[in-house]
Parts: sequence; C-alpha cells; structure tokens
Amino acid sequence: MKQLDDYFKYNSFFSLLKDTRHYKEAYKSVAGRLSFFLSILATFVLVKYYQLDRSGFFKKIDDVVAAFTPGLFGLLGIYIAGVSLVLTMLSKKTIDNLDKQKKVDALVDMFFAYYFAGACLLGTIVGFTFLHFRCALGMLYSALGGPIIKDWLNFVITVAICWFFTYVFFFSLTYTVSLLGVCINAFFANLYMDREFDNEKRNSEKEKIHIVMIREHD
Repeated sequence: MKQLDDYFKYNSFFSLLKDTRHYKEAYKSVAGRLSFFLSILATFVLVKYYQLDRSGFFKKIDDVVAAFTPGLFGLLGIYIAGVSLVLTMLSKKTIDNLDKQKKVDALVDMFFAYYFAGACLLGTIVGFTFLHFRCALGMLYSALGGPIIKDWLNFVITVAICWFFTYVFFFSLTYTVSLLGVCINAFFANLYMDREFDNEKRNSEKEKIHIVMIREHD
C-alpha cells in the first residue's frame, strides 16, 4: 500500500527490483518454470551434440548466436512499444485514484515488468556475445588439437554455459508473452478506475445537493 511520494527515493533498477520482488518471476512464475524445463531439454540436446561432434559443435552454436542476436534487439523494441502503449492507456484520473487509494505499487509493478524483461533481454544479448567468444575459443581448441583446458573442465563449463544462456533466452521469450497480459490488465484497470472516479464524483454531487436541500428546508 504505497503512494507516489513513496517511490521518489527509488531511482535505480536494483532498488525497484528489491521493492517489487520481480526476481521471483524467474522461478515462481509459469514463464520461469517453462523456461527451466525447456533449458534442461535444450541443454541435453546440445551436450549430446557436443559429445558426438565437438569440432562442429562450436561452429553450429556460433551460427545460431549470429542468427538470433538481431532478433533480440527487435524484441527490445517490442518492450519499448509496450511501455508506450500502457502509458497512453493510463489517464491522470486513474493515477490520482491509485495514489489516493495507496495502490500505486500495482502501477509500479506493472511498469517494472517491462524494465525487468528488458534487463533479462540485455543479459541474453551479453550472454550471446560471451557465447560467441566461447565458441571462438572452442574452435581454436579444435584447430590446435591440444587441450587449452582439461577435458572434464571444458565439459562442465560447456554444460553450465548451455543451461544458463538457454534458460535466460527462453525466459526472455516466455516472459514477453506474459507482458501481453500486462497490457490487457492495464486497459481494464484504467476503465475500472475511471468508473470509480465517476461514481465518486456523482456521489459527491448528490451529497452536495442533499446538503443544499436540507439547508433550504431549514
């Protein structure tokens, strides 16, 4: 139960993340659980391919990273458009009503969902960049034919990288779909708050008329 004044002190991503607790979305939400399942499945397939064709594995992964990275930047544009859409839906009456009822935290939570999704997407892009260099190292490893690092350690690092970055990638995609629901909720919330404002205004006018009639009767 917070008002607008309570959020003036939150001026960073991590302060808002701590307040909204959106980090729980990574493991408690449907998007987080689905992403975990898909990442495990993808990691299993990638590791099997790595074991069968180590020399060709890094080349294929590098091609996939190069193909997907531009699309991720396009996804970032969708987030910006989503925030703009939600902003145009909300009227000043809605914001004032939420502030009066101390429910601004619901509005902040709605907007921060896009901020959080953008941060996850940025993490995916950075991760893909790291994966690109990891693939380059792997191809160098295959070209030299000698162990740059020990085989068992190379395998563990490969599995960890595959799981982490496939999880972040799938989470960015599935969480994007859930943001469609945020837009729909913003639309209905705006209608509801406008109706509340109209009802409050109507009741206030009736009360004024009632007071005037009482005074005239007296």
